[in-house]
Amino acid sequence: MEWRAARESDLDSVSAWVVTAQQCLFWAGKQVEFPITSWQLAEAIEFEADNAWCISLDGELIGFGQLLQRSQQRVHLARVIIAPDLRGLGYGTLLCEKLLETAADALDGEIVTLNVYRANIAAQALYAKMGFRPIELPESVERDPEVILMLRAL
Repeated sequence: MEWRAARESDLDSVSAWVVTAQQCLFWAGKQVEFPITSWQLAEAIEFEADNAWCISLDGELIGFGQLLQRSQQRVHLARVIIAPDLRGLGYGTLLCEKLLETAADALDGEIVTLNVYRANIAAQALYAKMGFRPIELPESVERDPEVILMLRAL
């Protein structure tokens, strides 16, 4: 297993893993249009060499995720995805663990947040298992009612 900074060329593989509009929405939110074109994807997800990470197995990309520094205290975990034929085998947990280790080692922050769609039950279960908890925001904060904000200490 190799852990490394993602390259823009990895987005070709990642975009091929997203085959429906719902998968696209669950993975990247409303800012990424389906069908995904890799040339649009880098800009839409704010891809930079220092905010995207991946895991590979025997040289083949199997997982991708981002860490976005949102404030001095907060890092945001985003766009976590595992190759379709490897889902449900523990690689999502491994990817998230590596992202959290990287956040703790390389970024400033005390908390990690993430967004997950209410209908994405598998992702919610993974994040809950990793210690993320839903947080309620004041009604004055405008948010998509279909998205849950989750938080855990770093």
